[in-house]
Amino acid sequence: MNGKGLDELIPKRWVAIIVGAAVACVAAMTAVSTLAGCTTAVNTRVDIPMNRAAVGVIDTSSTEDVSRIVFYDENLGELGELPFQKGGMGDGWADACVWGDALYVAPQGIDKFEPGPTDEVLEVSLRDAAVRPFALGEDHVRLDCVAANDRYLFACSSAVGGPLVRYDKQTGEVKELPLPEGMATKLLWADRSLFVFGTDDGVPDGDAQADVPPASSWVLQLDENLNTEREYDLSSYGSEVRRAVACDGVLYAVCSGGAADANESGAGRAQAGNIVLMYTSTGKVTPYPQPVADALAVAVHDGHLYIVRQDMVAPTGAAVLSVGDLDGGNLESYELEHLADQMAIRGDRLYLADAGARMLYGYDLAALSGGQAAVPEASAEFAAPDGTHTYITNLFPAGA
Repeated sequence: MNGKGLDELIPKRWVAIIVGAAVACVAAMTAVSTLAGCTTAVNTRVDIPMNRAAVGVIDTSSTEDVSRIVFYDENLGELGELPFQKGGMGDGWADACVWGDALYVAPQGIDKFEPGPTDEVLEVSLRDAAVRPFALGEDHVRLDCVAANDRYLFACSSAVGGPLVRYDKQTGEVKELPLPEGMATKLLWADRSLFVFGTDDGVPDGDAQADVPPASSWVLQLDENLNTEREYDLSSYGSEVRRAVACDGVLYAVCSGGAADANESGAGRAQAGNIVLMYTSTGKVTPYPQPVADALAVAVHDGHLYIVRQDMVAPTGAAVLSVGDLDGGNLESYELEHLADQMAIRGDRLYLADAGARMLYGYDLAALSGGQAAVPEASAEFAAPDGTHTYITNLFPAGA
């Protein structure tokens, strides 16, 4: 270099530009590193036209730290996907948690692949697909039950003995509440209360053994400060609840009849059960008046209860969509040409997912009348990424 310094070989204005670019690069790398530490390399710059989104699908793996959320328009045209380096994302047995204009999901990670933090709940904006992580602390890991309201996150692990955790989204304060014996199976915030569904360590009624008591299904109704308002016993209707919706002071819960089965793809398919009505103001519990056993999923829309149930008689094992009044009157059923175990309603469309076949279906609600066979307006195959073994855990209404 002929003894000359760098400042002599490069004009000062170029030095300033190079130094500035280097600083910006380091800052960007630091931001990405920090982001990766929180959300495990979430791609927050994915350009998805969320103003057109109607429904979203969570696709995850139980063998690799990889997941994604794929968004679709009302005709099931794919709009884009949000990838995560997380495994075990979403609870395949329960409804996804959507509150306001955000989806809340708790990835669990896969031990053998040395995952990142497993104490997180991710908030995914349904306005712009931005991701915001909330770390609940190292003492609260393997979270898979999530609920939310405007201020708080509520989460717990389905592991036996795990506490309920309340996280303040504004201050980061964490509060715990020990739960009854057994494990939580679903959390739901509705009617200014948190509902914690759980089951004990017994066995399902259908598998009763002489030396093991039958499983019981319990529900805690808590206020925002985790004080108990009411307790429910659903044991006579089933051993656990993993899917429930609320409308006008009534909870509509699917009580499973026993242990869960898995379909051929490895995706969970809850054993069918009964629909139970829980009146939150009085504590009254009654079965849904119409015979709708073998229910898999429920949704409430425009004064009607939508129930997807398995057709145990049909030789193909197809599903049936039943639509009834909220009080149990005027029930109509529609035979479907496919299986279904996930349901979401957005606008005037009803969407169903068959996790085993990796298929999505869209139905026009206005076309459902008279109890005839239902024909989908749209369908789409939900292909797995190349080289990975993933499964659908949740179907949820998307878009703000």
